[in-house]
Amino acid sequence: MKKALGIIFNVFWILSVGISSVIVNATTGIACCITLIGIPFGLQHFKFIPLAFAPAGKVVVSRPNKHPVLNFLWIIFGGFFTSLYYYLLGLFFMLTIVGYPIAVQLFKIASFCSAPFGAEIVVEGKYSSTKDTPYDNNVVATR
Repeated sequence: MKKALGIIFNVFWILSVGISSVIVNATTGIACCITLIGIPFGLQHFKFIPLAFAPAGKVVVSRPNKHPVLNFLWIIFGGFFTSLYYYLLGLFFMLTIVGYPIAVQLFKIASFCSAPFGAEIVVEGKYSSTKDTPYDNNVVATR
């Protein structure tokens, strides 16, 4: 039942927010990859596309301390405004009962946009915060 609701939500998401987010991030990623210096930032935009397209059932596993300098540069050169956009859009969707699930996903996306370097997007239930996994104890998971 939970999987079916996730599929229904993802279809609604794709039609309302997903397509525009994918187009913006693909375009921005290509523009960043044109320059040699911008390639790491463009790759982060491409890493963001699966989450922007269908966020239900995915979890953002953040490790902001893994690449602090790159995350700082990301915030300075556009990441702050991207995060702010998704937080404000999430607040707008929280005004209605129907928009609440979309708002939760938008807040998840905003947390990824705050510090994408070192963050991973994994399927829910496929990660662990124990030391015997690829993820260390300094993990922040956003559902």
